Amino acid sequence: MLANEVITLGAAIFGLLTSIAGSTACFYNSYKTSRINLSILKVKVQNLEILIQELQQKLNGIDVLKHDPREWISRAREFLETVNISDLESRLNENCVGGQLPNFCSRFGALKSIEESNHGLDVLLDSGKNVSREIKVKGSIQPEVNIVGNARKEIKKRIWEQVSQAETAGIVCIHGMTGVGKTAFAAAIHNKALKELTAFENVIWVNVENGSGLKHIQEELASKLQVHLPGTTVNKETLRSALMQRGRFLLVLDSMWQAFSLHDIGIPEPVAGSKLIVTSKTYSVCRKITKNIKSREIYEIKPLLEAEAWDLFQGEVGPNIVNLESETVSIAQRAVKNLDGLPLAIKLFAETLSEVHDDYGSGIDAAWKDELFSLSRSTSLLGNKSQELFDCFKYSYECFGKTSMSCFIYCTLFPEGYLIKPKELIDYWMWEGLLGPISSLGESMRLGRQTLNELKFAHLLESVKSESGEESLKMINLVRHVAMDAISKSGNHFFIKCGQSLGEFPSAYDWPANTERASLVQNQLRALQNSPDCNKLSTLLLQDNPLNLVHHENFFSKIRNLRVLDLSRTSISSLPKSFSGLTNLHALLLRSCRNLKLLPSLSNLHRLIVIDISETPLEQVPDGLHNLINLRRLDLSKTKIEVFPATVLGKLTEMEELLLITAENGGYVWGSNLIFPQWPGACIEELLDLKKMVVLQLAFLNPEVFNRFVDQVDDQQRAIQLRSFKFYVGGIYSGGDIGDNSVVVMGDCSIRVPRGTSELYLMKHSQELLSLKFDGCMRDLTIVDVSRFDALTYLFTLEMLGSLKSLKKICVKHCKKMKSVIQPAAEANPTSITIPKLTNFKLYDLQNLESIYDGKVLSCPSLHGFEVFNCKKLKLPKVLVGRQNCIIEIVGEKEWIDKVMEDGPSPHLKYTEALVPAELSTPSFRLRRSESFVSFRDTHEDSGRSLGATIPRWHRLFHPFRGSAVFSPAADTLHIASTTSNDAISEVSVLPHAEAGTSQRGFNRTRSSRSD
Repeated sequence: MLANEVITLGAAIFGLLTSIAGSTACFYNSYKTSRINLSILKVKVQNLEILIQELQQKLNGIDVLKHDPREWISRAREFLETVNISDLESRLNENCVGGQLPNFCSRFGALKSIEESNHGLDVLLDSGKNVSREIKVKGSIQPEVNIVGNARKEIKKRIWEQVSQAETAGIVCIHGMTGVGKTAFAAAIHNKALKELTAFENVIWVNVENGSGLKHIQEELASKLQVHLPGTTVNKETLRSALMQRGRFLLVLDSMWQAFSLHDIGIPEPVAGSKLIVTSKTYSVCRKITKNIKSREIYEIKPLLEAEAWDLFQGEVGPNIVNLESETVSIAQRAVKNLDGLPLAIKLFAETLSEVHDDYGSGIDAAWKDELFSLSRSTSLLGNKSQELFDCFKYSYECFGKTSMSCFIYCTLFPEGYLIKPKELIDYWMWEGLLGPISSLGESMRLGRQTLNELKFAHLLESVKSESGEESLKMINLVRHVAMDAISKSGNHFFIKCGQSLGEFPSAYDWPANTERASLVQNQLRALQNSPDCNKLSTLLLQDNPLNLVHHENFFSKIRNLRVLDLSRTSISSLPKSFSGLTNLHALLLRSCRNLKLLPSLSNLHRLIVIDISETPLEQVPDGLHNLINLRRLDLSKTKIEVFPATVLGKLTEMEELLLITAENGGYVWGSNLIFPQWPGACIEELLDLKKMVVLQLAFLNPEVFNRFVDQVDDQQRAIQLRSFKFYVGGIYSGGDIGDNSVVVMGDCSIRVPRGTSELYLMKHSQELLSLKFDGCMRDLTIVDVSRFDALTYLFTLEMLGSLKSLKKICVKHCKKMKSVIQPAAEANPTSITIPKLTNFKLYDLQNLESIYDGKVLSCPSLHGFEVFNCKKLKLPKVLVGRQNCIIEIVGEKEWIDKVMEDGPSPHLKYTEALVPAELSTPSFRLRRSESFVSFRDTHEDSGRSLGATIPRWHRLFHPFRGSAVFSPAADTLHIASTTSNDAISEVSVLPHAEAGTSQRGFNRTRSSRSD
């Protein structure tokens, strides 16, 4: 019994001890958890304090949406006061029973308080983040000016549409030259968004100062976003996160100069209605900052038109203008015109004149006249306001490197409004050494283009396109004054007297001794006199003067360091004797000197890099040319040189560019040592040994010599690699300039067309056609222009069109027997064809032309111009398809249009009536054969060969055939060839025309056969 009671008591005690142990373990785990939760609580308290501080900073001058954060801040601070971290830590560590046992009651209470505090902090932090997102960062109104001019108002309207509509472009870039009003556009849109749009949670304006680096931009943006907190580091992740948390934003970055990507700055790509506006002086910044971003628009702000500039001036100058006489108003109008339509300059000019007062009682009109006269005589343009304008331009060029800066101020050597070709300007830089040492002309030209683009993109040079699309450059008047101001402050010494109608050469005393570059372009100077004493002078530009006398044979004796001498378009007939002493000369430019027939010896001018005597009636190659071992470009085109001495070219081992297509009489006749071993002049073998040659323009009167030359150039083992060429074969074409990589064939020649040919001109003058061998160049041809091939009935076959992948223009004129442009297909149901790159189609005076193509569909997806005149029988294809959703405009005579419209209108075509072109009413093509001949005969006794019959000098005025057809010599067959590989030629079709016969001549791989 007792034993049972003992056992029962023991079991009870054991159960009690087990329960106590379990409770103790549970308490220990809870205690451990509470310590972790207390650490979490500390972090949350810190986060809440940071959030409170952030919201307080945002409240400074910021409008608030939906909820006032002050209420949340008050609740958050009250809650923080109830959280006592030190008290909780003390309670967690409290003991009892003399410190021997934990105080379970106190510790459980602390655990519960920690849990409640953590929960409360979670609620506050979540609601605080929502409050933060609901705060609208709203910038202040920016200074705004009135935007004048219809074109500008239209641009402003389009930008606003893109900003206000969520689905349009996310990025809008605005570029233009200094003072043109870029910031005015951005400010107008920014302010309108502040006033009218509620869609943006944030409207932010960041002014990017000149020279600002990435860090400065980030700090400015962080300041606007109120995220630049003490002790934190601003980086792109911080900014990106801040912008993304704030919902839709409109961000303006004004006056960006360096092209930082949005990713590097920390700006997320604008999506879901967010917008970014960037203004910059340079197009390159806009292009780079939007790289790889599809949703973008780039606008160029151009200067005001003359009438718009005057309207702006009148609005800014004040009421005094109504009291002026008409003569004074006219003077003011001319002055405003000289400001090139720049609003900033016009406003400063208006401020200058508005400050003019009648201090002497002579009337406001007289006071204005005096001020306008004073400004016209000054180089400052704007009087005491000029420096303000120059300072605005200052950073546009001061941020350039040394090379770009030197090239920029070099442009001041040309008169106001002077148009210059891009290549010509780069050449000046090159010859002067501004682009560094010349490793090759191609490399220097590449560097020059980079510098030129930098100046163009910064709007310091203006591009001007002619009607033909040819580009010229000019420095606008205002920028030229800025550049001249930069010269005066940079330590450069220029002597500029260009475009001033000077009748006499400046006296020797007028030339500063330290002059480095001098320009007297476009004056009325008639004599070289008053020799300047300037031993530092490196450039002397005298072109476009009626110079015809040399009063001082020692004119060049004191300017021995001259590097660039330009006497182009003068009437000079000889050069001073001292010319031969210019041993440092790099460039000798004597273009279009109509009276210059002979040059002094060039033997001493070892440093010459370029000689350009084009369009000058020089009659013989300059003496001493063989000594010019550094010569890289020789341009003797359109001269009267008929003899080129043997062995001279072979010594010019640095030669890269040779332009030697001479005057219309045929010029120099090239020989070949293999064909004519005793040829008296230069032979093609000398050319082939010039390993650095990349640009070549030559005339070959003998087609066999030309074929020999082409075979050797196309030989893969030859080092010569032509980048650009122009070849005349059989005569000289005088119908105008031709493009690069072109071949002109005159007369009855059988030739091989060089690889890379893009334009082929065939001049018909007899009943025979030509035989041409192609080797991989049909795919490069872009233009087919046929004129006066009377026997031709069809121009293309379907197979030929398949080879002409690059064909852009078709023009057919005066082919009396032509029936169809494309030969009718053999099958009963002809297929549809596509000419993918064709842009222009002209058909003139084809009296028997009945169709273009008899197939189902003629598709020309790039076509935008179609002209038809005096083709009364022509019927258009059943379906002529142009670009998708676009209409092809067909221009022609009313009578023909009325006839075509009888078949009903077409949804793809629009007809426009026009007068017959003048060239159809007045024949403009004719051929004149000279009565003079030149003969060369091989006198070698063993050769048994001669040049053959006398070689005529042709004078022809013919419209070119630029194309890709291969003609056989027989007058009755037209062959079309295509290239199946670089090693084989296949004849794929024969086009019959009137009185067809058989082919009589052919080609082999290495040399074309010659006619009997």
